Amino acid sequence: MTEPFPSTETPQPFAPQPAPSALGGCSRPVLVGCGVLVVFLGIAALVLILKAGDLFGWAMARFEAEIVAALPDDVSQEERERLSQAFAAATEAVQSGRADPLALQRLQGQLRETALKSGETLTRAEVVELIGSLEEVAGAEAIPQEEPAGAEGRQETAHPRAGPPRQRLVAGLAA
Repeated sequence: MTEPFPSTETPQPFAPQPAPSALGGCSRPVLVGCGVLVVFLGIAALVLILKAGDLFGWAMARFEAEIVAALPDDVSQEERERLSQAFAAATEAVQSGRADPLALQRLQGQLRETALKSGETLTRAEVVELIGSLEEVAGAEAIPQEEPAGAEGRQETAHPRAGPPRQRLVAGLAA
């Protein structure tokens, strides 16, 4: 049967048009690529967490080499040895998880400032302050301090910031 009358309906210019059917969501290759990327990032994070101590040790060795190269001439051999011992003790304390986080944060700031001065010779005061910060990270009992000659009767620490962190905090607040 044929239509007796042709369609008299004219298309409306503002009539809603049906939306073209499109594929929804991401395509399979994009999903696979994103999944592989997430797996690689997860593996990298796991390796970083497991090797953080070794990475810290490597960075401290680099800092020590840079600082030793910038030591002034008036630093004695005993202070050079103390600096080396302090670097080793601080590295060991961080790798074993015994380091004081606040002291470590202060040390990181000092090391950053020292690294920014690359090429310049450090002052003796900066070296002594750095040794104190390293010893603070390691803990006062980590590095044996030799008493200078004639200091038998004095009860003095090797550095003003040496000692338990809580005592330093209380002393700093009282001042």
